[in-house]
Amino acid sequence: MNNDLIYCLQWYATLLLLGLISMPIAYALFRFMPDRGYALSKLVGWLFVSWSTWYGLYLGIWDKNKGLIISVAALFFISVLVAIVFFRSSFNRSLLFQGWKYYLSLELIFVLAFSYLAILRAFVPEISQTEKPMDFMYLQTSYLSEVIPPRDIWFAGYGVNYYYFGYYMVSILCRLSGISPAVGYNLGLATIFAVVAVITFSIVINLIRAAGLRSIWIAVAGAIISLLLLLFAGNPVASILAWVNFNTPGSFDWFWKSTRVIFDFIPGRNGPQQTIDEFPAFTFLLGDLHPHLMAMPLLLGVLYCSVSNLYRQNKSTFLVLPVLLPGILIGALYMTNSWDVPVAVLVFLLSIVTIGMYTQVLLRSALSIILLAFTSLVTSYPFVRHFDPPVSSQSFIPPQIEVIPVINFIGHYIGVVWWDHTDLLELLKVWGWHIAFSLFVLVCFTNLFHREDLRILVPLLLVSFIGVIFGVHATLLLPLVVATLIIGFRTSSIGFRYACFLSVVGWLLVVLPEFFYIRDVFEDRMNTVFKFYYQSWQIQSISVGCMAMFALDSLRSCVPRVTITRVIVPIMCALVVLSMGYSLTTFRARSLEGMHGLDGTAFLNNEDPYMYRVVEWVRNNTNPSTVVLEATGGSYTNYSRVSTYAGRPTVLGWQGHELQWRLGQPDALRELSERMRDVSRAYSGLDRDALLKLLEKYSVSYVVYGSSERQMQAEEGIDPRDPFKGKLIAVARFGDYIIYKSP
Repeated sequence: MNNDLIYCLQWYATLLLLGLISMPIAYALFRFMPDRGYALSKLVGWLFVSWSTWYGLYLGIWDKNKGLIISVAALFFISVLVAIVFFRSSFNRSLLFQGWKYYLSLELIFVLAFSYLAILRAFVPEISQTEKPMDFMYLQTSYLSEVIPPRDIWFAGYGVNYYYFGYYMVSILCRLSGISPAVGYNLGLATIFAVVAVITFSIVINLIRAAGLRSIWIAVAGAIISLLLLLFAGNPVASILAWVNFNTPGSFDWFWKSTRVIFDFIPGRNGPQQTIDEFPAFTFLLGDLHPHLMAMPLLLGVLYCSVSNLYRQNKSTFLVLPVLLPGILIGALYMTNSWDVPVAVLVFLLSIVTIGMYTQVLLRSALSIILLAFTSLVTSYPFVRHFDPPVSSQSFIPPQIEVIPVINFIGHYIGVVWWDHTDLLELLKVWGWHIAFSLFVLVCFTNLFHREDLRILVPLLLVSFIGVIFGVHATLLLPLVVATLIIGFRTSSIGFRYACFLSVVGWLLVVLPEFFYIRDVFEDRMNTVFKFYYQSWQIQSISVGCMAMFALDSLRSCVPRVTITRVIVPIMCALVVLSMGYSLTTFRARSLEGMHGLDGTAFLNNEDPYMYRVVEWVRNNTNPSTVVLEATGGSYTNYSRVSTYAGRPTVLGWQGHELQWRLGQPDALRELSERMRDVSRAYSGLDRDALLKLLEKYSVSYVVYGSSERQMQAEEGIDPRDPFKGKLIAVARFGDYIIYKSP
């Protein structure tokens, strides 16, 4: 445990140093903001060092270690130049140091959030089950590979064809801090949690202050509400089930079921098809270091930049500098989780449109959009050049519309939801808290509605009820969307207007999957609901905290103070506390298991000590490009453990995952089937010449034969005997595991 504390301090010191070095740059970009850019300084430094090292590696300028040294030196040099330019002015020096109390507050939030999740991960550090082995595989190859794209160690000889940049950023922190990926995996989760917490807190305070509410306590209250809803709240089903199971949390049935609330009944499929209704608290508690989680700091970073535009109206720097960082963030976001890119672009453009309504800068806005696109493309160019989106262009299109050129093209990538839709109860199970807060805001601002608005709202209500009759219950959200939009246009506050626009975007992300979905290997809307809802949860949580404070402020002129303090505020607090039951109960359940440390691979030593020793031997006696043959099997199994935990390429890892990743690569898809057959043949008892020829085909240096290989033999009806005895040289034995060396 003492080592874990040292690891945490090393990791935190690395982040703190990156943030301090980057602070002059953050100040130059966001000096108009109350926090002077401090909330984004760690992300700026982390992203700069990761991206520049990655880009230089792609160009062949340096190896990774040299690139890290040069990147950190370049960051320091740029910061010194910026400091020289800006801090010659006594005004800028004074402005920077005026916010020291705010900086300390944000740093305290970061430390508390980081510590909370690090402790949580120390209860359950195992990199095992769900998507964790896959995530660790990508972290390993990002850490070890000296080429771009990194090697796909589950598909030897090929580069990664997945959104890997988030893993690359975590691997850079591992390198800088001198901490292994096995520990860095869990500290990476804690880092993302803490960075998101700080950025969320600052966004809400900056947005409320931009709206003209000068009370710092109102701003802090709104920031706390948003922070708790975003990172600690569960949906109503999750929260209620968690409170019910608070004294007996060990079953954990409630933990998973609360994220599988919406079911689709698709004709031709057996039984209900579950969608994924995940929310951030579940993701962090589960511990999958997955792209949608790693994208959160980048998406919120773009939102932070968007809010900064509200402070920058009529400033001469509006055109270039404020668009440069969002462009880089969006480029990095595409490489991390492309689902978030349209939303990131939209929220940024909405801030420009909002400013345009007040200051007539539409020409600058158009130029900013062009610069944003150019910067994003340059940022992500090495990734785009090698990446084939995993969306099948061979998807079935009805022959009636296949002849229409544009529809034919779109139809290969976007499907229409023609089966039963989400019902009202399911929507309330997922979005009950956010709907309650949104309705509260509308009630508080009824004075902004005019009689002529009924011409819009009444027909819209009629359309909504017709939608309900036809089973599209999400149409009931449309009056909420339009009413929020009306309030946004009617308000004189630029901050409140932008918060309303964010709320509208959030609700539209809930409505869209009722009609369309992105086509993938599953041919349903499971992933579309998952990704759109996840984005909406982030945006809605931030807008809710802001709008609730605006609503309370508006009530002060028409509602007695005692009613606000003794009725309305307690109800709001009760809703927030109720929503937090999920995190509180889960943390309690995890704590009952005791501390196990932060090493995510240590569990192997208890679960299968001989496998642990095999992994250690392979890691210590081979180089990162050495190909090791082991059994292959389905996703979410114990197959491919050697390659995953040792970080060495194998012929084929989890078959289902590789199928998804290679969906846009027809040649690789054909080879995938061939590899499945070849791995099976290798363990079927080939004669020596045929075996050596097969191993040479994939440049295999070592072969593992153990329990997983015998299991694969049994599953495929192969005689469960050692097929390599007398044909290859055994170089290591650990229990029933044997490692052979290929000649």
